[in-house]
Amino acid sequence: MRKNEENCRQILMCISTYARLNGCAPSFLELCRMCGLRSPAAVRNGLRQLEEENWITYDTSKAESIAVKEKRLSIGGQRYPMMKCG
Repeated sequence: MRKNEENCRQILMCISTYARLNGCAPSFLELCRMCGLRSPAAVRNGLRQLEEENWITYDTSKAESIAVKEKRLSIGGQRYPMMKCG
């Protein structure tokens, strides 16, 4: 698996987990801390990639606007609803 694909998977899992626990998506800075990626640019590139592949929606002008597309996310047979803040 390529490094970028692994970063995208990590970012998607962090968004999903945070949203389940908190009822809304993380901010960009929270996501950077949670993912453990060394560079905010890696998180930004991962978000851009996930948005291009239609996994998430993301508005860079709003702090907590990351939302996982409901129909796309199914992990271990359990579906996680789209949650959005902001």
